[in-house]
Amino acid sequence: MAGLFKKNFLFIYCCLILLAATIYVYSDVHGFGYVNYDDNEYVSENYAIQKGITVESLQWSFTAVHSNNWHPVTWVSHMIDFSLFGINPAGHHVMNAAIHILNVILLFIMLYLLTGVRWPSLIIAALFALHPTHVESVAWIAERKDVLSAFFMFLTIINYWLYIKADNLSKWLYYFLSLVFLALGLMAKPMLVTLPCVLLLLDYWPLDRIKNKLYIVLEKIPFFILAFLSSYLTFWAQNSMGAVQSVDHFPLLLRFQNAFVSVVKYMMKTIYPHPLVVFYPYTDLITPISFILSLLLVVGISLAVLKYKDKKYLLVGWLWFLGTLVPVIGIVQVGTQAMADRYMYITTIGLFIMVVFLIKDLFLKRESRQVPYALILVLLVVLYIPITKKQVSYWESPIQLFEHQLQYEIGTPLILNNLALSYSEKGNTDKAISYYHQALEINPIYFSVLNNLGSALSDKGDINGAIKYYQKAIDTQPNNSLIYKTYNNMGIAAIHQKRFEDAIEHFELALDIEPGYDATYNNMGVALESLGRFEDAIFYYRQGILINPRNSGMYNNIGLVYGKKGDVDKAIDYFRRAIELNPNNQTAKDNLKIAISFKEKSNG
Repeated sequence: MAGLFKKNFLFIYCCLILLAATIYVYSDVHGFGYVNYDDNEYVSENYAIQKGITVESLQWSFTAVHSNNWHPVTWVSHMIDFSLFGINPAGHHVMNAAIHILNVILLFIMLYLLTGVRWPSLIIAALFALHPTHVESVAWIAERKDVLSAFFMFLTIINYWLYIKADNLSKWLYYFLSLVFLALGLMAKPMLVTLPCVLLLLDYWPLDRIKNKLYIVLEKIPFFILAFLSSYLTFWAQNSMGAVQSVDHFPLLLRFQNAFVSVVKYMMKTIYPHPLVVFYPYTDLITPISFILSLLLVVGISLAVLKYKDKKYLLVGWLWFLGTLVPVIGIVQVGTQAMADRYMYITTIGLFIMVVFLIKDLFLKRESRQVPYALILVLLVVLYIPITKKQVSYWESPIQLFEHQLQYEIGTPLILNNLALSYSEKGNTDKAISYYHQALEINPIYFSVLNNLGSALSDKGDINGAIKYYQKAIDTQPNNSLIYKTYNNMGIAAIHQKRFEDAIEHFELALDIEPGYDATYNNMGVALESLGRFEDAIFYYRQGILINPRNSGMYNNIGLVYGKKGDVDKAIDYFRRAIELNPNNQTAKDNLKIAISFKEKSNG
C-alpha cells in the first residue's frame, strides 16, 4: 500500500482535487446552528454527552438505549466533540465535514486498491464527495453516525484487501483489524449489518476469489456473527423504545409496496437529485400502478445484470445498492418516514460503480486515455457543486430547512411542529401558533403540537388557553412517553396563576414519570421558593444541577434563594458560577452587581 504513494504522484494530486472540491462544498457548515430535530437528543440537550469523556459517560454510552438506538461509538464521538468544542455547534459541524472528507479519500484508496484503475475510482469518489443526496448525512450533526459508520466500513474493506494480498503472518493481523473496524462501524450505525455480504460481492468482483467458495464463506463467519449480534441489539433497543411500528400502523403490504417504490425513488434521486427534503412521509401516493411499475423496473434491471455476466461490476454494483438498503427499506419499519436521503450515503456507491465502469467499458476502454476521464470529472464538478452547495445552505437553520420542506412536500405535523418551535425560539410566537394550528388541522391529537401550542400561548400570557391544550394532550394521550413535559408545563402555568401548591403536584407527577428532566427540578424549586420553603427549593435546584451541571439558570436561582436567606457570600458565589457557565446570562450579572453592592453597603 505504501508503494501506492511512492510510485504514483498523480494519485496524490487526485486526492488533493477531491480534498479541495469537498472542502469548498461544505465550507459554510462551520456557521450553522443546531436543528431542533434529533440534534437536541444527540447533543444540545443531551447532558450525558455534555459531560465529555468521563468514566460515567463512557459507561452510559455502552449501556444506555437513547434516541431509539444503541450506538456507543457514535455517542463517544459526540462526547469527544463536546470536550473539544463545548456547546458551540461550529466544531460539531466541522467534525462531520472532516470525517466526510476522510471518507472520500478512503473510498478513492479503497476502489483503487480493489480495481487497480485510477480514473474510474476517482470519478466514483468525486460522485460520493459531491452528490447532493449526501448533504443530509454531512450537514446534520445528529447524522454523525452516517459518516462515522462509513469511515469504519471503508477501513474494514481496505484491511480485508490487505488480508487477501498478504502472504505471511501479517495477513491475520489485517483480518483481525477488519473485524475490529466492522465492530466499530456497527457500534456507530447498525446499517452496516450487510457489510459481510458486500465482502462476498467483492470476492466475486473485482477480487475474483469465487473459485474457492467454501473458504470465502467460512472466513466470513466471524463477520456474520458480528452482524447478527448488532441486528439483535438494534431490534431490542428500538423495540424497547417503541420505535418499531406495528403492522396495524403500517401494514405489511404497504411496507412491501413502499420498499419497491422507494428503491426506484432512490435511483431517480441519484440521477436527478431534486427535491431533497429532511422528511418523506408515508402518503396515499403509492398506487397499484406505481408499485407494479417499480416492481417491473427492479426485476428488469436485476435480470439485465444477470444476463451480462461478463460485466461483473453490474451485478456487484446492483446488489451493493439493493443489499445495503435492506436494513432501512422499511420492511421492519422504524419511525414514520417512507425513505430518507441519509440512507443513500453508502448505498449510492453501488450505482456509481455500475455507471462509471459501464462507461469505461463502452467508451473509454484504455485506462491511459486520461483526457476523456478528466472531462467527465470536470462535468461532474460543474453539475453537482452548485446544486450541492445550495442544498447545504438549507441546513443553516431549522427555519430554512423546514420552510424548504414545505415548498415541496405536504406539511406533516412533525415538520410543522418543528418549524413552529423554530419560530417560537426566534420570538415570533404568532407565526409559531399559526403553524401549530395547521398541524392540528392534520392531526387534532398530535401530542407534541398540543403541548408546544400550550407553551406558545403561555408565552403570550394566555395561561387559560395554554392549560386547555395541556389538558387535551393529557386526556387524549395519557401514556405518551413525553407526558412528563406536559405535567411540567401545567406546573409552570399554575405558578403563573400563583397556585403554587397545585404547581408542586404537577411537578411531582412529572418527576414520577421522568426523574431525569432537569427543567422540572428547576421549576419545583421556583414553586417551593415562592412558598418560602427555601431549603427545599435549594435541594431541588441542586438535584437539577446534578443532572445538568451546565445549567446556568439554576445556579442563578440558588443564588437568589441564598440572597433571600441573607447569606450574601454564598449568593455571590452562585451568581459567579452562573456567569462562568454562561457569560451571556444577563440576569445573573445583574443579580451579582446587586449582591456585591448590598455587601459593600453592609460592610460600610
